[in-house]
Amino acid sequence: MKKLFLLGMLLCMTVGLSAQDKPKNELAISWGVGTTPQLVDVFTSALSGGLVDYSSSTQAISAQYLRNLNKTWAVGAAAIYEGMESDDANSNGKQNLISVMPVARAHWFNKAHFGMYSKVGVGACFWNEKLNGQTSNDVTVAYQVSPVCMEAGSESVRGFMEVGFGFQGIINLGVRFGF
Repeated sequence: MKKLFLLGMLLCMTVGLSAQDKPKNELAISWGVGTTPQLVDVFTSALSGGLVDYSSSTQAISAQYLRNLNKTWAVGAAAIYEGMESDDANSNGKQNLISVMPVARAHWFNKAHFGMYSKVGVGACFWNEKLNGQTSNDVTVAYQVSPVCMEAGSESVRGFMEVGFGFQGIINLGVRFGF
């Protein structure tokens, strides 16, 4: 009877340990460069003869929540802020962009200390621009497509790099916390 009881206890502990392998929830903070608004600014400046050049930028600062549905899929939301300023001879301007989008992630594989995945998101960008004393507000489509993403670390804390295009940038670096 004691052996059966001990075997039952061991099985219960094993089941409990396997349920804790992958955190259900994740919070991430990241910083991205080469965002769509920056690229639009570069092309607009080139086509208009350099009339407006947003020379300084915060780049894309992101906060993201993901809920792991299973070993492969996760869904959640991302919030992104980017600020750009110009103070040159031709213009004095400032842009503030706040984007909010639902995101989905699919892991290619996810080992104990390393994983690769793809991520996609589509939402709204609230765009505020002050240029030469005039203010304009706009809402546009925000998106991020990151086909090649890597993460490394422990199950509860991982650093990551995402390569793609959109409002989080061509290259997005950050840290993710699982709980």
